[in-house]
Amino acid sequence: MEIIDESCVMLPAYTLQEVLDALPKSLEIGKSKYEISIYMIGGKWAVDYCSETDADIQSGECESLIDAVYSRLCWCIENGYVETNKNE
Repeated sequence: MEIIDESCVMLPAYTLQEVLDALPKSLEIGKSKYEISIYMIGGKWAVDYCSETDADIQSGECESLIDAVYSRLCWCIENGYVETNKNE
């Protein structure tokens, strides 16, 4: 006899690669161009946008890479650098 639990719901989950692919590789703000930079500092991950001429757009550091990338994606969405289909 097979028991089916109807309370289980399938939820979509994104892979690290999918979140990375959603991030802009560069940002243009005014006349400055910022390139994405992913690195470890003090044992934590950071995802920043760096410019050769202006101050970097820094994020906080996170224990895990996926959290750092997701945090930066949220920042990009909140600041209009990534469009969503939220209003559809």
